Amino acid sequence: PGGAESGVGAAGLFLGCGRGMLTQLHGLACDTIRGVRYVDARGELQDANADTNPDMFWMAKGGGGEFPGIVTEFIVQAFPAPHMLHARDCTFPPEKAKALIKTWVSHLPEMSDPVHQMFTHITMWNSMYVNFPSLCFDCTPEQVEWFEAKVNEIADAVGGGTCHSFGHGWFDQLLFEAGRDRGVIENKAEALMDRNQGYGANGPVRASKNGGYLADSYDVSDEMLDTLTNWTFGDKR
Repeated sequence: PGGAESGVGAAGLFLGCGRGMLTQLHGLACDTIRGVRYVDARGELQDANADTNPDMFWMAKGGGGEFPGIVTEFIVQAFPAPHMLHARDCTFPPEKAKALIKTWVSHLPEMSDPVHQMFTHITMWNSMYVNFPSLCFDCTPEQVEWFEAKVNEIADAVGGGTCHSFGHGWFDQLLFEAGRDRGVIENKAEALMDRNQGYGANGPVRASKNGGYLADSYDVSDEMLDTLTNWTFGDKR
């Protein structure tokens, strides 16, 4: 379903159950695995799928990256790439971070419904802004209308932000995620196949190593939000 970080390889994305911009439509990366070929602890080549070595297949689809073998081949379900993305990007000052997250989380159950064909997230860095970008994939005019209204509803409830809309293609979005606008990757689709381009292997600005957590609840405590914003912005808020 398309990873969102250029420093993460395909094997890490699949075995780590990574998410991507199309996760709300197609599930996590590990959900798409139909089989793997791997070298086991005895040095023998094995296959794992729903019928052969099903326990190993289960681990490949949800072991959290701790697969007990060296995977040499993935068989995965492919999906058509989107043709057009409608984006609405909103930016807020740091002091709005807590209110933005709380308001955004309260709308996540509705926005996560695949019927809306959207991706939404919030990004925070140790800078002077908080970014709230959202995407609608191959959406009908009616879906775009709902999408814009929902993003505006969240932004208006928080206040103090600025928003703008634009449209572009799938590869434009992938190149943006890989750092095109910051000059770390060439502005062409072929550059996405070059492991020496993008944040992943670009010297002092290479991708940071981090992990993520999947939550099973939309409840976010004030204590957690205060800690998050303090770690991110410190005295800038």
